[in-house]
Amino acid sequence: VSQVRGNNTIRQCNPRFLIPPSAAGVLRLPIPVSTKTQTSLRHALFIPNVTLLKASASNECNKRREARLGFPYSWEYNMTEKQWYKLESKKKIGTPCNSFLFHPSLNRTKWSGESDITNAVSKRLDQSLVSGFYEIVLNNWKLEKEIEGSGRIGNIPEYFNSKNLGPYCKDGSTFEWHIDDATHII
Repeated sequence: VSQVRGNNTIRQCNPRFLIPPSAAGVLRLPIPVSTKTQTSLRHALFIPNVTLLKASASNECNKRREARLGFPYSWEYNMTEKQWYKLESKKKIGTPCNSFLFHPSLNRTKWSGESDITNAVSKRLDQSLVSGFYEIVLNNWKLEKEIEGSGRIGNIPEYFNSKNLGPYCKDGSTFEWHIDDATHII
């Protein structure tokens, strides 16, 4: 995310994902809240060396952990005031490690031209993709209103006990999730 404007609109967000060699994938993005959202897709001209990337990212992350280079604050949500606030801490918490998909060595990636997929996204059309390293470019993405819950951040029962699972998860029995999938969305 490059910048969040005051009206909860992200100026630009660039999620990345990797479809391994000899595999295929389907891209299905949520329908944007705003009609001003523009979505495009581009792919790397060459698939990066994933083994080397993961090792490099892990090595850098371990060095940062050993040096205690975390954040001296966390973001908390005040449910009474319905407002996020910065909670300062005397110790540094967390480790600001990047996913291997955002490793600095990828800054020199040669990308294809961007394909405008705004229309396909707004019509909820699935996009079949072949193996490769991809980046989605979202411009003017409007953030959804936070779910108001009774629990602490990270444990808001209203998220996982909701009867309204959204347009893509109407049948909860078909939804599969594995924690390693998160590397594709970080």
